[in-house]
Amino acid sequence: MVNFTIDLDFNELLRETQKVYQIWQMAIKPMAPPGYDPTLSKNAYNLILLSSYLPTYYSLWQQVLSNVKGEIGSPTFVHAWLNVHRSEDLCDENESLNWHNHSYADYHGFVHISDKKTDTVFRDGQVIPNKQGQMCMFEAAREHRVENRQFSGIRASIGFDILHNPNPAVFVQQVIDSGALPQLVPIL
Repeated sequence: MVNFTIDLDFNELLRETQKVYQIWQMAIKPMAPPGYDPTLSKNAYNLILLSSYLPTYYSLWQQVLSNVKGEIGSPTFVHAWLNVHRSEDLCDENESLNWHNHSYADYHGFVHISDKKTDTVFRDGQVIPNKQGQMCMFEAAREHRVENRQFSGIRASIGFDILHNPNPAVFVQQVIDSGALPQLVPIL
């Protein structure tokens, strides 16, 4: 597991995140089943592409992709999505961030962009207190979940998967009828 610190104006990034969330609501949510959030519908979009026109997100992606390339090398592909939840959304029954892994990928990571208190807990007992600006990357098969530490407002983070030899079939969700597959972003 490796950790990095992302250096940005997070107030501006959160304002831009609201714009990206609105795009998700208009373009992706209508294709998803009822109750699906940006996390559960992640296979229908790539956050890098949705946010590419926003200047603070551009700076974020420069740092994230540089960290990935420096740690893992090239060629590699990235698929990213937005996690947006209220405190009450993060309960044991929540499908979005309950126990899961990303075994279809080589590595998984996240960037915690809000200042809301949660922990990323691994099945082996390791706990990472999430902090604004924190980027964490680990083997994708490691089972983990997000635990709520009671906060008000909205928690936002970015999840991403890193694939060396992507197989588009792993992104197909039977519940999304659009047939849209996310575009993987190559790190060159």
